[in-house]
Amino acid sequence: MKGHSEETSLRTLFQLLKKQKQIASYCLPEKLKAKLFPIMCDEYDLSNNLPDDLSPFMLLCDQNKFIYPEESNLIDCLSDCMDFLRSTELPIQGVKMKEANEEQFILNISYKEGISQNTGEAYELIEVLLGKVEDVKWQRSCFTTIDKLNVNLRTFKKQFLIGKTTANVGLFIQYESGKTIPLLFKEPITFGYPIFDTFIEGNKFLKEMAMETCDLPFTWNEIFKGYNKLDFFQKKYPNQVFKKNTNKYSAGCIYALMKIKPFLSDNAFRKFEAFCFAKRLGSDVFCVAKNNDFIAHLLLNYWKWKLKLDEEKEEDLYYYILDIIRMSKKLKEPVELNVRSLNGLFGYHDDLVRKLNQKRIKKMNKKYIFTESFKPLIEHLGNLKGYTIIQDELMLYDEGLEMQHCVYSYHDEIVNGDCLIYQYKNKRDRYTIEITIRNKKYFVAQVYGKCNSAPSRELIQKINLDIAKVKFSKRTKIYI
Repeated sequence: MKGHSEETSLRTLFQLLKKQKQIASYCLPEKLKAKLFPIMCDEYDLSNNLPDDLSPFMLLCDQNKFIYPEESNLIDCLSDCMDFLRSTELPIQGVKMKEANEEQFILNISYKEGISQNTGEAYELIEVLLGKVEDVKWQRSCFTTIDKLNVNLRTFKKQFLIGKTTANVGLFIQYESGKTIPLLFKEPITFGYPIFDTFIEGNKFLKEMAMETCDLPFTWNEIFKGYNKLDFFQKKYPNQVFKKNTNKYSAGCIYALMKIKPFLSDNAFRKFEAFCFAKRLGSDVFCVAKNNDFIAHLLLNYWKWKLKLDEEKEEDLYYYILDIIRMSKKLKEPVELNVRSLNGLFGYHDDLVRKLNQKRIKKMNKKYIFTESFKPLIEHLGNLKGYTIIQDELMLYDEGLEMQHCVYSYHDEIVNGDCLIYQYKNKRDRYTIEITIRNKKYFVAQVYGKCNSAPSRELIQKINLDIAKVKFSKRTKIYI
């Protein structure tokens, strides 16, 4: 908003919103508003004695754009339904909307001011209500003999901009199932429609953050309190130290660096920092869970760029990286990034395997406890030739030693009930299998031979077929 002061009240902001030509030109015509507005009234709507410049206004939308009423299939359908119900002699009380109109809906934007019951402070509120028309019905009242047609609107989203002025907005919240919650950063402001472009233009930091494409664990409430990225991150993570150049880079980049730093040596962090600041980090990385998987995806992106790898090797490499992170944490050693080839990365992985095995070889006396959820699978594979379950820690160690791979690093995962490890043998093959549970199904996560050699496609299909025959069941614990 040009000339918009940071102390602009929400009342003024609402008036300016209505006066914008690009917004006002899309407002519903008065005759249509007269038909639709009564159905919008609920406990949040305003009384009819408000000045015209503060009365609610409506917009027609089709997916992510405003449309004129004469361009709307929804309005045509509404008119047809009303005409039909008025003229028909059949005992029909209502007509539902066509599914073809599902992508068209109505935005109702209103203003309200009052006193908070909790704090006693004055507040102002701009509400954006998003609703879809469900049906047209006859409305009858016990207080009058006159029937009238009523359009029923299903409200499925509300958002509120609450505060006293645009400088102290404290909440940007979304209404869901009767509860008010902070609007998450991944939720677009006002459903992605440019209604509050005026407000965003008056807040440089908010405008900058609205252009971020990453899925980050922030809320708009937190972002409103920041002056710039450095100020925001220092308030969000008070125990972290951020450099003065924080404002130069994307919020996703800063977040990634903060999360990965504890896992890397100083030298490795400087290398990853240079990689990240060169804008080589894709937004798709931030869609994964914010745990070891997230760190693995960050490192995968780095090594894909550094080693110039193709996508065919990406999945196998991902599991190697997860192993490296897991083993480094157990050894209390930082991850290094000084490998120069794919074989060098495999060698680094194997070095960690040897270190971990040497560290724990003296404590291999633990017999594994398997959860009842794995019992049907254990019983089924026990009746098939070739499958031998790894039952204790020493057996797991011997498997890794004989096959020359890192299966021993999965000891904690077995103890925690996250997976099973099997030996598989036939006349010519010998492989190690990891089986987990995903989406309430048994899932073959990995199958590797000696020195992490890959099995044939036919063998993978056979193993998957054997596993798929067993239904998942979740219960208590048993001992094997």
